[in-house]
Amino acid sequence: MIYSVLISIYNTITAMQSVYERAGMSSVSLTAAGYLVFTAISLGFSLLLLVLAYIFRGIGLKKLAVRRGLKNAWLAFVPFGALILIGELGQYPKKASATRTFAILATVFTALYYVFNVVIDALYAIEPLGELFAGRTLTESVMNKDIVISLSNVNFSVYNLLGSLNNIIMLVSLVFTILCYSSLFRVYRPEKSTLFSVLGGLATVFLGTWLLYAIFVFASRDREPQDYAEFINRRYARFYGSPYSAPRQGVKPENKQEEP
Repeated sequence: MIYSVLISIYNTITAMQSVYERAGMSSVSLTAAGYLVFTAISLGFSLLLLVLAYIFRGIGLKKLAVRRGLKNAWLAFVPFGALILIGELGQYPKKASATRTFAILATVFTALYYVFNVVIDALYAIEPLGELFAGRTLTESVMNKDIVISLSNVNFSVYNLLGSLNNIIMLVSLVFTILCYSSLFRVYRPEKSTLFSVLGGLATVFLGTWLLYAIFVFASRDREPQDYAEFINRRYARFYGSPYSAPRQGVKPENKQEEP
């Protein structure tokens, strides 16, 4: 995480220098103190969003778990454990092995994602941070230094390999996390489950935070669990005049609404 912030700032400054040089203007640069300030602001903002997400989600999940009589309601405030609790709350009125599996996989891949980030920071962020704290600005030789592994006369960049694996892990984690929240919203906000799942997923992908999911969970804290199948039946009956039943192959359900 730290290295990704540093490399983003460095690439931005490098791109600005290239633009200024092509325009015949004096080049821009960023001092070591400037790098540290921008890095601290970026990490601090991310930490703030993370704390807010944990608070909102924790309060919401704790109340839902207590109302359901779950003994492990304390997991609401435990990192990674909250996903397991979401998996339990998303099973109603009967146990669903798929939902439990989604929760376990989301927990495992989310943990792996953070592990990979720690490894990348340990390998690549320590030297740049040492340069900055020594008062020296970042240079190409420091930021583009890599570990290369040669196998069968083929060279592999460790950074590119770790980065690619981390992106795959992040994508898998995101998919299973969305499925977990979708199961939860089907039980507690069936009328808005699709909307909440999509908006929360988009915020996670494009804004890099699951705060919106946490807010939706917090907003659902006083809701009673509902059988999603019965909810669909009621909605179907409202539109078609009778409870939902799977139509025979090749036969469309009759629309009993009157023609306008």
